[in-house]
Amino acid sequence: MGVWATRRQLSFILIFILLLIFLFVLVIAINRPVPTCGDFLANQGELGTDCGGPCTRVCSVETNDIIVLWSKVFKVKDGKYDFAAYLENPNPFGLLELEYKVKIYDTDNIPVKDVSGKTYLNAHERAFIFIPLVDLGFRIPVRAFISFPDSVEWKRLKGNIKKATLNVSNQKIEQVGEAIALKANISNDSEFPVASVELSAFLYDKDANVTNVSQSLLPSLAPSQESKIVFTWPNLTLDSIKSSEIFTRVNLVDGNTLDDTPALP
Repeated sequence: MGVWATRRQLSFILIFILLLIFLFVLVIAINRPVPTCGDFLANQGELGTDCGGPCTRVCSVETNDIIVLWSKVFKVKDGKYDFAAYLENPNPFGLLELEYKVKIYDTDNIPVKDVSGKTYLNAHERAFIFIPLVDLGFRIPVRAFISFPDSVEWKRLKGNIKKATLNVSNQKIEQVGEAIALKANISNDSEFPVASVELSAFLYDKDANVTNVSQSLLPSLAPSQESKIVFTWPNLTLDSIKSSEIFTRVNLVDGNTLDDTPALP
């Protein structure tokens, strides 16, 4: 067989092999599953497995811990105490549900009460947790700690969330018998109604220390509506209180999350 014929046969064999390789790659490409945010793989530019990047699930590396600015217990009457904690969320993400546990210690540094609860947390906000009338019997609390689960489900939020304009005005502190009453008005200056308005009240002494706290929930407030609000604390006198503040909070996470709905393989 001549050299030319041998070369021709080798060319045919090479073309055939290349064609098989092309067909093999084509079959793999056609049958390869499309990457999703639920395939348990980091295969489309995610920061982690099925989170970050093109996926709306939030990766742990994108978040910082919730900051506890302070946590305290406040005596209401013998054996009954209010617990309060002031939190800060440094993240641009929210939580539909944040579980928490509170541990209260007495003067002997012995834990005397464990209390748990849950709340929501908006993005980049400071939030107030309040547990009223915790029964401690004859034990005297001196400090309290609040903790959260190691892993929480942060939610990426939609842009341009409508935020209500709520204004608190005409705050007055009055002596009512042996109690203190903090009275004020709240108005909804938005063009839409708001529901479940959380109202948190603080009383301060002359040194700007928080001496008493309370919390209330306003079921709804229509556009341009104004409502009266009242907080009361027993066994207080006006001379022990210097000033007050009332904070408002509305759940901006519920209904405003970006949720993945992947087609699982």
